Amino acid sequence: MNAGATASASAGAGAALACGTKPLPDCPTQGWMKANMNPSIAASDFPALATALDKAATFAPAGYPNWASIAKDGAKAARAQDMTATKASCRTCHEQYKEKFKKDTAARGKKI
Repeated sequence: MNAGATASASAGAGAALACGTKPLPDCPTQGWMKANMNPSIAASDFPALATALDKAATFAPAGYPNWASIAKDGAKAARAQDMTATKASCRTCHEQYKEKFKKDTAARGKKI
């Protein structure tokens, strides 16, 4: 590996450790989810949850083809006041993209 690649790999590794795992602060998307999704789910606040999921659909990065549609499906389920389906959309997105999102953003040297 050349010196540039080593520096880039080190920067990516450092970025991965800059947030997201206790005792480090939440990463931006993680913090947004905790502030907007979690309270809405806990309170069964379906209108707020639908709004948050619609917003999350706009966060879809390139290379994540199902992100927006999963979030929109969740918003639709929230509007129908179906918590089981709403949570299933969240779980589907996390299962499909959580690890990839962490790795991709760390590789770009950015906090997630």
